[in-house]
Amino acid sequence: MRRHQGRLLSLLGGVLIAGTLTGCGIIRHSPADVASATPGGGQPIESESESDLPLDSSGQSLATAPPDAPPVVTHGPIVGGVSDSTAVVFVRSSSAASVSILYSTDPSFEVDLHSSSIAQATAEADFTAQVGIRDLKASTTYFYKVLLSGNVQELAIEHRFTTAPPPEAIVDFDFAVFSDLSDDPTFDAPAYMSGANEDPAFVLQIGDFDHREPGGSRFPSITISNWRKMHQEVLQDNPSGQDLAQYITPRFPLYHIWDDHDYGANNSDRTRWWKVLATQAFKEYYPLPPLPNPDGGLWYSFRYAQAQFFILDLRSQRDPEGDPQIPEPSMLDGGHIANDQKTWFEEALATSTARWKFVISTSVWNPKSKQGDSWYAYRQEQVELVDYIREKGITGVIIISGDLHSAGGIDDGTNSYFPELSVPATNMQGTRHCTGGSCGPWSEGMITGIDPSGYAMLHVLHDVATGLDRVVLETKAADGSLRLEHTVIRP
Repeated sequence: MRRHQGRLLSLLGGVLIAGTLTGCGIIRHSPADVASATPGGGQPIESESESDLPLDSSGQSLATAPPDAPPVVTHGPIVGGVSDSTAVVFVRSSSAASVSILYSTDPSFEVDLHSSSIAQATAEADFTAQVGIRDLKASTTYFYKVLLSGNVQELAIEHRFTTAPPPEAIVDFDFAVFSDLSDDPTFDAPAYMSGANEDPAFVLQIGDFDHREPGGSRFPSITISNWRKMHQEVLQDNPSGQDLAQYITPRFPLYHIWDDHDYGANNSDRTRWWKVLATQAFKEYYPLPPLPNPDGGLWYSFRYAQAQFFILDLRSQRDPEGDPQIPEPSMLDGGHIANDQKTWFEEALATSTARWKFVISTSVWNPKSKQGDSWYAYRQEQVELVDYIREKGITGVIIISGDLHSAGGIDDGTNSYFPELSVPATNMQGTRHCTGGSCGPWSEGMITGIDPSGYAMLHVLHDVATGLDRVVLETKAADGSLRLEHTVIRP
């Protein structure tokens, strides 16, 4: 076994090294290898493929580790909710377990070892856990391992993440954005490898991670297992999930928000009865920053140096489109709830000290583009937001949107009020045009009629000599080649 494992064993008081994890379970070590690394001669174990794990009527997994064997990681780990001093790690176990994270700035885990607080993976949460890590150093790379009930899970791929710079820092950084994946049929996603090769600070997935519609008619019954199964596949089990688990989640913090198809059904809204199931499963499987209203919805914000990101929940809060009983429908607060998303969004924009404000809109923002299932159907609220931003003198606003299924588009604000980047579909192969009809005008271009597979890269740059701040917007093909580019200069 590796030299550093002996160091881990001594520090943890002799824990069991369960084996080498893959996406489907554990690669067996020889008995001699296990005996040499495990006090008392622990035995290697092997888990089932997640696709074969039995579920009960409520969608909870009935699978457990073999008798007298420790639990093992079936999905994850995945890091999200990363700030300059904190992080959250998602893990799914094969059975009930206490979950903690061993982390270090030393990849060999010889020095600077730390352990997180302990979370519990329980059957009620599908054996998932969200583990918080605190008191981290800013702009620092940490390597980490998962402990299940005190046993180190030796992952096949080294896992690490880098914390954000301090909020007042001015640094150059890049980030990658993905949207809209195919599930029928399921394809691999080479765009993930290309995006990872650009070494982004973090990765955003902004909706329609899957198009199976777990609250829709293709399922014989609607239970939480529909959503849990979807999350397991897009994060690891299906061909695109395997690429994500190989290239993205071991290295980069992941930030995700749903759109209609992964929320539950096409063009869905706040009135769907299964919203509570979708919300529960989402919180189980994705590591998130603190939510402004955890009981109300999934919107959130995070800061990275001179940029702030506003992740909008445009499904669980929106009014039904075209309802004659709702003459002024809302995308952000159809339910008129306390501590609502619209008030939060406006106040957070107005009080932000960030030079750049990136607004993540899973629906198309450009009112001259797709007319249905977009901001066009909520024009009064959109105009209110635009007027608010202008009246408050808020600068540096850039919209990042998904859902068009195109090869990507960019508008400089001529049609979209503010600069907007429409993210290419990740792996929807074949000739594609904009979903929902006309693409509409985009000042810098909108690419259709080709295989749209690709992603977006954004480069946040500061010129120390001149003080100039700019953001370079790029849409790219799955192989990383450039399609469209536009530079936004901060006033």
